[in-house]
Amino acid sequence: MRQGSPGGRASRQQTLLGNFTRWEPVSGERASQLARAGRTPSELGTMRFEGGAACGGGAARRATLYFECGEQDALLEVTEPETCVYEAWMSTPLACSLALLREKVATLEEASAAASLEFRPSDELRALLAAPE
Repeated sequence: MRQGSPGGRASRQQTLLGNFTRWEPVSGERASQLARAGRTPSELGTMRFEGGAACGGGAARRATLYFECGEQDALLEVTEPETCVYEAWMSTPLACSLALLREKVATLEEASAAASLEFRPSDELRALLAAPE
């Protein structure tokens, strides 16, 4: 996992946040903390990255990538809760259970209707929603 930052030139400087080491489930306590913060991590678990570039006092950077249900693949947020420790959130359809996906779409449809806006899911999403459970 790399963190990019624009340099003074046309190129980008990159910092290695870590190399993939393992998949890890989200613990019950951590899931509760995330829920209180309004985040819903996927049942997929998290990807852990360790052994990144040296940072500050020489410690190696490390990162955790969380997944949440979303219509398309997108990097949503990257934070640094501790020095040299990063958390990133990615949305992807692969993180959706069909029931959760249907619930999210229903919420979007209701909000769109209340705001007099048209909500038009992609053809792929409509096909997925039409699938039997």
